[in-house]
Amino acid sequence: MSPTHYCKRDDLTKQDVRDFFNVAISTKMSLAYAINILQDFIKITSELADAYACKKPFTLTEMHYARILLRHLIHPFITSKWVQLEKKDQLDPEFVLNFFVQWVDIDKMHSDEDFAEKIQALVDKVEAILSDKKYSKSDSTQWKTLTAQEKCSQGLLTERQVLAAVSYVIYGQECIQVSATANLDTLDITKILLNKRGSVLAVACIYHAVAKRCGVACDVVAFPNHFFLEWRDTDGQEYKVDLENGELKSKRRCPFSASPTNQKNIRRYCPEKLLQQILSSYLNSMGVHDNWTTQNSLRLVDLLNPSQNLDNVNQSHLSYLRNEVDLANYPELSYNALHCSHARLLSSLSYLANTIHITASDRYMFPHVVVKKRNSYIKYAVGMICTHKKHKYTGIIRGWDLIWAADWKEHGEALNRLEFGHNQPFYYLIIANQSSRYVAQENLSALTVPPRMPHLEDLIAREFTHFNGYAYEPNDEKRMEYPDDMHISNMFRSCVEVRYGEPNQDKKKLVQY
Repeated sequence: MSPTHYCKRDDLTKQDVRDFFNVAISTKMSLAYAINILQDFIKITSELADAYACKKPFTLTEMHYARILLRHLIHPFITSKWVQLEKKDQLDPEFVLNFFVQWVDIDKMHSDEDFAEKIQALVDKVEAILSDKKYSKSDSTQWKTLTAQEKCSQGLLTERQVLAAVSYVIYGQECIQVSATANLDTLDITKILLNKRGSVLAVACIYHAVAKRCGVACDVVAFPNHFFLEWRDTDGQEYKVDLENGELKSKRRCPFSASPTNQKNIRRYCPEKLLQQILSSYLNSMGVHDNWTTQNSLRLVDLLNPSQNLDNVNQSHLSYLRNEVDLANYPELSYNALHCSHARLLSSLSYLANTIHITASDRYMFPHVVVKKRNSYIKYAVGMICTHKKHKYTGIIRGWDLIWAADWKEHGEALNRLEFGHNQPFYYLIIANQSSRYVAQENLSALTVPPRMPHLEDLIAREFTHFNGYAYEPNDEKRMEYPDDMHISNMFRSCVEVRYGEPNQDKKKLVQY
């Protein structure tokens, strides 16, 4: 795939991966197999990258395309499931939470069945507490055989007792603490139960799910600048569940939430508003950090915000599924048993994506790879890690020009301060804060023990295969573009080995030369 798409400005579309996509939906088990194979491939490549031992096909470039394939397989599937449950009015908060995690973290499988299994394990712990005879109002022998939901419906337990048991399991036994940040560690239920720490949004969804399965209805209320979990007793008194510790607190109406006349409609549970709240919290927590998960989350923005842009694939999928397909009458969607009707549906979404994408020349940065010939003035090579002598930032060289090749007049003052002006090599760098720089050669210095920069690898994966301990090795297409640079990079590495030994084999301090 790389030679064909190396020069494309945009990522691959379904039209580009049609053959693979058709194979992945050819049988009822093939979708699950395809996803598992790609996720295993990404896991192996990540492990080899950590050991500086990548080799084809396990490289950053191939992993980049594997993730694009996963995105095209997973996003339409879970969008279809969203609409199916939406039509049945079954978009519970826990599904919305897991939908977000599935959408963003495509490297791992986050099936709804696994999520339900973990929720059920918490429910079983609540049931064990409530089966104690101290809760029994009689000596009935059937007490232990009844579920908490049945006990509530028969009046054998009060809802307040059930909520007390739910709070004890989540905050007492599981020792879950609430985090102010919303990232994959605090939104994924598996990591929450493992690390004992979860986002307030995730803890609310988990609490709601456990309480519902035990027969108590709580309401997740989410609208701009407001998020809380409330419960009403039999007298109609409203309480807010304190998500820090599970205590019930008498609730007062927020003066900013709504007027008394329309407050009920505004506060009514809305899955899309909850999803928007999770997305906003996640993006605020991640800040400007750019990687595969944030790129996926931005595609979710397209899904939630209707646009007239014909290129908005996610919104077009959602509109098509809502208006053109009667998903309520389809069998339940499942990765492991793809019904033939589901396969036809996913195929139609693929065709829809092909029709709304315009294959125009502006989608290509260059019509073909332009070979860059070195001369004796060029000191460094693509893939090398250098630092700026004055500003001290570190970055990876992605390309170079023999002389200043941009509109240098608007940077006249900076050029005037350079000893050699614009008549010297300039390098394209991506630096540690994920921004790009165009730097004169006289301001660059190579590092003898350069660090691996994993937070930049998602951004350079289409150009480089892996970090070899000294520099990032260009892939075949990058080597075609810069045919002599690998030799220069290896020469620098050999000089470092002679002077200081094998780079990155010990924790040496960064030294410039």
